Amino acid sequence: MRTARTVSLGFGIMFVLGVGAATLSRAQQTGDKAVTPARARSNLRERVVALRTEIDLLQLDFEADRATLVDSLKEMRKVEQPGGDDLLMEILQRQILQLVLEGDAKARIEMSKALETISKEDMKKVIAKSKDDVSKGIERTKKEFAKKARFLNEKKLELEETQAKYTSAPKS
Repeated sequence: MRTARTVSLGFGIMFVLGVGAATLSRAQQTGDKAVTPARARSNLRERVVALRTEIDLLQLDFEADRATLVDSLKEMRKVEQPGGDDLLMEILQRQILQLVLEGDAKARIEMSKALETISKEDMKKVIAKSKDDVSKGIERTKKEFAKKARFLNEKKLELEETQAKYTSAPKS
């Protein structure tokens, strides 16, 4: 009888301790999830600062891409004008010269021999292909630029929304 009473008392104590521990644990979890208004405002402020920084960097990248795209479009328009083949030929010659200058002496000799064997008809084909390649490249650049512009604008909207939440959040 004494053993049964001791075992019952042991189970009772374990039950009470278990329920108490579970209640205490639940109370601590609920306390962690509660965010004070001051903490919420602080979190919003940090998010606004992070978004502004990210937007500044995206804006720099965007402006550099825009300048490159504008220059490419100007060059393409020049090439499409009458006499544009001559301009494209100059560009190709500069690129070839750059390749020749970057190579060693043997490569320069081989390149100059190769250039001597190219006929005017071959150069016209190269120019036509170059125009096509440039047009396709500009179209790809436009699409990439549009994606970046969209992403930048989405970030700006997110910043506006977060700033509105921050401004309307209680200060205490």
